[in-house]
Amino acid sequence: MAIETLHAISDSENPYNSGPFHCVCGMEEPLRVIADLLTALTYMGEGIPDAGSAIITVAQNARDQCEIVEELRGKLFHELHPRKAELEREGWPDKAN
Repeated sequence: MAIETLHAISDSENPYNSGPFHCVCGMEEPLRVIADLLTALTYMGEGIPDAGSAIITVAQNARDQCEIVEELRGKLFHELHPRKAELEREGWPDKAN
């Protein structure tokens, strides 16, 4: 029985290059950038008298929501990973065994 490698699969069929898993992977960087921008907004709010506390509150609440979305993205990453069965047997690289 021949084993099909990822190299033999066309880009449109490769789960690393398209589809839901690819989308989940693509979310990581934008979420990090958003979190960094919200952190910067928090620091900026500290330098603004009077309205600064409102800016800080908005930025911190948005950052909290961003962390929730990142946690959900992490769960989807594990659920949709093309090698999920293998990694659950052998252990995920980001988790202590």
